[in-house]
Amino acid sequence: MHGRFAPHEALRIARLVEPYAPSWIEEPVPPDNIASLAVVATGTNLPIATGERIHDRAEFRELFERRAADIIRPDIGHIGGILETRKLAATAETHHMLLAPHNVGGPVLTAANLHVAACTTNFKIQEYFNDFADADVVRCAPGLPPVVDGHFSLPRWSRSRCHT
Repeated sequence: MHGRFAPHEALRIARLVEPYAPSWIEEPVPPDNIASLAVVATGTNLPIATGERIHDRAEFRELFERRAADIIRPDIGHIGGILETRKLAATAETHHMLLAPHNVGGPVLTAANLHVAACTTNFKIQEYFNDFADADVVRCAPGLPPVVDGHFSLPRWSRSRCHT
């Protein structure tokens, strides 16, 4: 929904798509208006996802306090890297929220997100674009596993490769 609707419009759309059981509705209202997001969250049974345009861990505080989302979608390239994303995921877990990182940064940020996924118990899913599989793009992150049957396998490093 990309933050384009007022709460009443977002709720009307949510009611229309509920029979299709989407995994979530994303940013149904502008992301800087947590109060409106909370109105939508309490007015629908669909999970609410947001966070790609929030660029500081502290900015998520009100979102957590109001329970205005079910899934947070920070962008690892904007939030401060792996460690900041892990801290945010841990806080989300204490609020029974899931993590589904926003990812439009290509294979390098995909690799960083896979590291987060491997050690995050409340990890839901990783955003990925087929454009990242283009040969020229893949050369930017050698060793990144390909998507197979809709998922990534975590890289497996041999002892000899790790010590060279």
